[in-house]
Amino acid sequence: KPSSSESDVYKRQLKSREVFATSGPRIQVKLEASASSMSCDAESSDSVAMGGEITTLAQAPSLKIQALYDSTPLQSIEVIKGEFRDGHIKEHTIDVWHSLSGSLNACDTWQDPEFDPKAPAFWYARIIESPTLRWSAHHCRRENRCYDFPDAETTIQERAWSSPIWYLP
Repeated sequence: KPSSSESDVYKRQLKSREVFATSGPRIQVKLEASASSMSCDAESSDSVAMGGEITTLAQAPSLKIQALYDSTPLQSIEVIKGEFRDGHIKEHTIDVWHSLSGSLNACDTWQDPEFDPKAPAFWYARIIESPTLRWSAHHCRRENRCYDFPDAETTIQERAWSSPIWYLP
């Protein structure tokens, strides 16, 4: 059970929409945006946290994405950008970071090369784990019956998503 000070932090994060979701494991993810350049090695004093809004930008924001694994190494970080253009929302997925061998934590920065200061937009991060066997594969292997259930031998990639950062000019 969280202490009262931890509970206050959780309430503040929920109220400010500074939250993330996962497909099951407890991957941790943090997304920030700033009008100035960001670095994984330093904290930024003028950044907007995930769930936040930005109303004025002269140039593309710099995004900083941080992730911490649960029990399976991380494989990639993607940024999903949504723009409102011509009466429709158009989404694009951008690969920001990738590790073939997997990593226990990851941090990278990215700046939108197609930023339009007149178009409303949002960005959120998606963290993808290295492939793991599905729970059904573990069961059939334990019982030595995978030949009876060939579809049980599949892999999955768990993931986490950050709240978006909104640009509303």
